[in-house]
Amino acid sequence: MGRNTLTILALLTMSSIWAQSPVIGLFEGEEYGETYNAYYKDTQGDLDKFVGTWLWSKDSVSWKIELRLLKEELIVFNLNNKEHRHYTDLLIGEMVYTENGKELINLLGRFADPDVENWGFSITGNDIFGSTSIPICDYCSDSERRVSVYLEDPNFNYIRNKAVLRHVISNGQETIQLNLRQMYVYDEDNPNPDAPALLTMQYGTYTLVKQ
Repeated sequence: MGRNTLTILALLTMSSIWAQSPVIGLFEGEEYGETYNAYYKDTQGDLDKFVGTWLWSKDSVSWKIELRLLKEELIVFNLNNKEHRHYTDLLIGEMVYTENGKELINLLGRFADPDVENWGFSITGNDIFGSTSIPICDYCSDSERRVSVYLEDPNFNYIRNKAVLRHVISNGQETIQLNLRQMYVYDEDNPNPDAPALLTMQYGTYTLVKQ
């Protein structure tokens, strides 16, 4: 191997290390996104458990969610005239919601849309927290961790929603217990800020089975 090749490899290695330094665990780390050029990593594999296709159904209603994991995703934005830059592991997702045989939501095609990136998907998040954090989990073990994500209903995109995900093995079957709740209503995309805070899917807790 020539000297020039070794030099190039060394520079590439140094660049890679620099680009992901320091590495901060998403669960153990400091204030998310505050450290410039840091890599906020899912060091415990908490996000991996939710990757896949999950289905909830009851009577004539079904809700399918597909979750994927972006690793070492570069996030760059400006806030208060200051550039923020970091890498992160990020859970993203899209969904299909069907009622009486009619698809009210079908966003799976957005995965193939080059204009949709990281936080632009309908489901996004990487907030990992323990059993004693709000909402408190009475059935979680002391060491169990859950994940919180944002969820946007395209039919009501003026409402900010949060979904708390808990991974549970039930009778040998992987499931997600999803608790959907409203955060707040904003009117940037809604001409009527007094519109009712309703969603296509209802707020509450759902058990989705891995497909």
